[in-house]
Amino acid sequence: QNFIDREVIDMNRPPSRMTAWRTALRQDMIGEFILVDVHGFPIDSSSNYCKDGCDIALLHTPNVTNKPLLQWYADQIEDCNLKSGVYLSRKTDDIMIESYERESRFSCLVENAEEGWGRRDSKKTHHEIYADAHRTAILNFLDTFC
Repeated sequence: QNFIDREVIDMNRPPSRMTAWRTALRQDMIGEFILVDVHGFPIDSSSNYCKDGCDIALLHTPNVTNKPLLQWYADQIEDCNLKSGVYLSRKTDDIMIESYERESRFSCLVENAEEGWGRRDSKKTHHEIYADAHRTAILNFLDTFC
């Protein structure tokens, strides 16, 4: 099991690079690859994306992530009838830095609304709705850019 409590080590910070999970992730970062690092935010978060009622927020790290591609991805999410947007990341995510260093085609740090504000008319859970939206965006990315 690769689970390590965040209180022990945050897997998005440089000290985690030597863990088994990060080593395995790094081994998959070869050739032309994309990386979508998905997290969740609580509905009572003080973040701007929470205040905006975002279902899926994409976090931009200047000089690391490609903002126009993040906006393109956000547009794909919105085409799935979900609220999305691009927001400046308050902390630099080491997984994004490592993905950039390994020359990914596309990398993004994503924050999904944990309680799910998305389409309430669906019989699917918000986790399923969000997963479907990410799947659609990733497949469209592959069709459009690869």
